[in-house]
Amino acid sequence: MCNEEKERMKGLPDEELDGWKRAVVTSDGVWQTRGHFNENGSFVIKNYMTGGLLWYGHKCMRGNDDIVEEELYEGTSKSMEGVLSDECYEQAKTEGCCVEVVWQDGDSSAANSIKHHHPNGKVYKCGGHVGRAHTNNLKEAAKKKEFSATTISQFKEKFLQIETAKCKCKRHK
Repeated sequence: MCNEEKERMKGLPDEELDGWKRAVVTSDGVWQTRGHFNENGSFVIKNYMTGGLLWYGHKCMRGNDDIVEEELYEGTSKSMEGVLSDECYEQAKTEGCCVEVVWQDGDSSAANSIKHHHPNGKVYKCGGHVGRAHTNNLKEAAKKKEFSATTISQFKEKFLQIETAKCKCKRHK
């Protein structure tokens, strides 16, 4: 499946967007179950224009089976996405693919791998993912009278008054 999509892309003219030399992709890590405590993780890079699978990787932290031939992953499940993205984007580079555009969600650590292996590649975040995450952050912030210590330390250089900001609405009085 991966080889078929790669050959299709290689058949396009070099100057054409979506071709092998100007690839437009999307990528993400997934876990067997939600959360950062899972013991099985996968990462995929797909052609954004066609949805065709290009590269993938999988890591397992526990268990022996006859399918996975690699050593068990010794890192944390939280680090798994970054490690797998690095391996997959390195494979793309090794095979001669030039990634020009990457669409991803707002929480992916793959941007570091893209910068490292495809320094001319541009990373864009999906508006739906970013918008949903922003909405969730606003809903959480609306419940609080003042910012948490974590939020203050994260934004105090950018927003000088964050340390003293307090909500004065009727609900929080």
